Amino acid sequence: MQFALYGEDQYVELEGSDNFIFEPVATMNCNQVLAVSNTRPPTFEVPVGVATSYPNALLKFLAETGINAYFEEYMPGKVESAWKLGIAEAIFDIRESGKSLDDNELQVVAATEKLQLGGLWLRQDDSTGALLYNKERI
Repeated sequence: MQFALYGEDQYVELEGSDNFIFEPVATMNCNQVLAVSNTRPPTFEVPVGVATSYPNALLKFLAETGINAYFEEYMPGKVESAWKLGIAEAIFDIRESGKSLDDNELQVVAATEKLQLGGLWLRQDDSTGALLYNKERI
């Protein structure tokens, strides 16, 4: 098996993640948050568009919480600026200190538990022993 250390946030975003085994080894000092403008927060009476770098984690989070929102836009970085640019009404991103949220006039609506750091093993095909990735042999 191949092995790597991954953050839980990265693991959830992997294509073919069912071909991996994620074993948490430590809790990181951060979590993922759904945040909105603290000056013009949406009511969530109608579905709210969310920008994020973590679309798979967002969809899982929304399914678990039942929050009336949907994945609006993928942003590879600087997600906090999405609401000011009119890209989305909310963001879903990693929060460590909260300073970036404060700097961008954002307030947390909901948050995940602290993220885990873990070992990531690549599964092997039971019949051939071939390593699996993205549901294909490599």
